[in-house]
Amino acid sequence: MAGVVGVAMVGPALVPYVQPWWVVLLALLASAPTLWRRAALLTSGLVIGTATTLLTIGYPSPPHPIMLLFLPFGALVWTYTFAAAAIPAPLRVTVIVVQAPARAAAR
Repeated sequence: MAGVVGVAMVGPALVPYVQPWWVVLLALLASAPTLWRRAALLTSGLVIGTATTLLTIGYPSPPHPIMLLFLPFGALVWTYTFAAAAIPAPLRVTVIVVQAPARAAAR
């Protein structure tokens, strides 16, 4: 997944012509943290979000062929991972609420 996101983010920064070094670096930072998104969820989200924001603010008017650079592939993958990790918490609350009356009656 990280490889696909990396190619989708860094590729447009190099083709059809190489962008400034900082655009390539920010594109890499907006995609590379997807490698460790499960181990360091919030840290990778902070790096991806900051790099994507700086890339969009710092290079606001690119030529048409590199508009794909601004599709936030890394942020989309991170958001999915965050949502998938957050699902167990509401389930735990639901189980506690549903089981509370049964536990109280058992005492």
